[in-house]
Amino acid sequence: TNELQLPKIIAYNKESIDRIPLSFNQERLWFLDQLDGSVEYHMPTVIRLEGTLNIPVLEQAFKTIVSRHEVLRTNILADEGKGYQEVVSSDNWSLDQVNNIDENGLTETLINYISVPFNLASDYKFRACLYHLENNKYVLACVFHHIVSDGWAEGILINEFMTLYSALQAGKSVELPELTLQYSDYAIWQRE
Repeated sequence: TNELQLPKIIAYNKESIDRIPLSFNQERLWFLDQLDGSVEYHMPTVIRLEGTLNIPVLEQAFKTIVSRHEVLRTNILADEGKGYQEVVSSDNWSLDQVNNIDENGLTETLINYISVPFNLASDYKFRACLYHLENNKYVLACVFHHIVSDGWAEGILINEFMTLYSALQAGKSVELPELTLQYSDYAIWQRE
């Protein structure tokens, strides 16, 4: 048969590795960011919401995703010009909120939020802001940096968010599949 043989990637004991290397794609985007910033690699999603919204549940769903996916809480650092990854805690991630936003200035406000550069050395690579309009109307703006996500992965994260929000809102336990591999495992495998 002419089946495609995919390489086997294993989960690594990252504590035994001095520094987690960047994947080739991360290295390219980090290099471009060092040259001239990388706002053009922001991946925004803006959604209008109407009705009753459980904001603590919304924030908890996002925080769970950031906790589950190491890459969203990975800093890109450098030593002697060589980039590497450092995974940090999700404890300080929070949903930004802006109350009483004027509908007339909303577009400009969203553009400004989406255009704030990520500091790859210290920022979470996913951020979200809930804009409170009048009469139980909201706009949710989410931004990923492409150094940690792509269109395919974004779909996975949206599905996880929907599952988490629905379950948490209903007071049910959340059953998401265990993540046996993280992006850092792929980067280590690729460099080997």
